[in-house]
Amino acid sequence: MGGTPDMPRLDMVENGIVVPLFRYFPPKVDLKQKSVVPGSFDGGVYDAAGRRQEIGDNCFLSHENVGPEEIEPASAETELPGTWLYLGLLQTHHFGHFVSESLSRFWAVDKAEGIDGVIYIGRYPNQPLRPYIAQIADWLAPGLPQHRVNARTRVERLIVPRAMRFPQGYLSGEGPNRAFFRDRVDALGPPEAPQPKRVFLSRSALPREDQQARFVLEKAFDDNLAAEGWTVVHPQTMPIRDQLRLYRDADDLIFAEGSAFHLYVLAARSGQRVFNLWRRKRRHPVFARQLDSFAGLPLLGESHVTHMFMRRDAPNMPARALSLVDFAALGADLESHGLITGRKWRVPTKAQIRRDIAEQSREFDTAHPV
Repeated sequence: MGGTPDMPRLDMVENGIVVPLFRYFPPKVDLKQKSVVPGSFDGGVYDAAGRRQEIGDNCFLSHENVGPEEIEPASAETELPGTWLYLGLLQTHHFGHFVSESLSRFWAVDKAEGIDGVIYIGRYPNQPLRPYIAQIADWLAPGLPQHRVNARTRVERLIVPRAMRFPQGYLSGEGPNRAFFRDRVDALGPPEAPQPKRVFLSRSALPREDQQARFVLEKAFDDNLAAEGWTVVHPQTMPIRDQLRLYRDADDLIFAEGSAFHLYVLAARSGQRVFNLWRRKRRHPVFARQLDSFAGLPLLGESHVTHMFMRRDAPNMPARALSLVDFAALGADLESHGLITGRKWRVPTKAQIRRDIAEQSREFDTAHPV
């Protein structure tokens, strides 16, 4: 099957074999070189003769999809009749990684003809699916059966679409993706009640077990922005479809850096103003790239993190750190973009900051900031 930039190719693999992920090796940090040694994982698509098909490769940050070049065709343990659309590897544990790294082949749901369902590999074999996975899959592929591969499976007809993603594995708005997700968001229809126009997507109410990364005095962001007239929203308390309507209908959005942003880009539209409150000392480039690719919008906000305290159980993972933000600089940044007046923005005292850091010292190495 041929393809164009607006309609990339769909490859058909007759009697192809879908192999789930069996082996996984995590990335390692090389402290001397100050670099990351990529992790690796297997799984993917093989043809009827057992030859690996690169069109079915999977990708996520700091990992390589490495599997045997050939497998024994007779090793397929089960068979699936009919025509199935291959979605690749779905992240089945972490919401942000699922949204940002697992949706790159869904665009073909509306392009492939006569499919009996969608088929995918799970990131963690045999792990129960989180509820949001079914919610999003039902939204993007309505009415289609979903088949998770847990053993080598021979598929009568396997359609493999090109993955619309950046090299690091993150979903992009290239090719048909922007129109596909825009249509899906529009099809949600109007919300039941009027939506707020200025929304802050907060992390302060995340359960402790899920909130491995935090801000110092996180609740102070909520209080400051509420005082400045913003509606504070905790997205994890809302159904996926309600979140998407909220993002679509808002005029101005501020995100505390996290997973909600990656869902938002699917609903992003021109004319919005979007500001990211960073948890890292440097802006992670994928946030701006996704926003530009889906809506052509600039991402506002510089990083105002002054100190990061590493988790005691993850000393080399800045993405899970406790971050201290310069509240005065953050307020000035927001004011410069016309997002607050600054009249009700309050900067915490040094005593308040010290107290909150001390309360979190059991989980974070607060004596050695980076």
